[in-house]
Amino acid sequence: TDNALVVNAGIDMATTPGNTLQINSSVVGGFTPYNYLWTPSTGLSNPTILNPTATPLSTTIYTLTVTDNSNCVGTDAMKITVSY
Repeated sequence: TDNALVVNAGIDMATTPGNTLQINSSVVGGFTPYNYLWTPSTGLSNPTILNPTATPLSTTIYTLTVTDNSNCVGTDAMKITVSY
């Protein structure tokens, strides 16, 4: 059976300094429970949850790495552009 782990870090977003954005990421497939890790963790409310809030001070590409219960790993990245 095809139970591939598919990670979607969410759409790229734009903001201005000091604003907080909700990251809307998703994971399908694989085997729960999942472990989440966002890198870099700079500006994130919690780098180990699926949908943290982000308050970056400069343009940042955030990468979400998800490991499922059978040690399959999926990654995806999204970019938050900060305009002054």
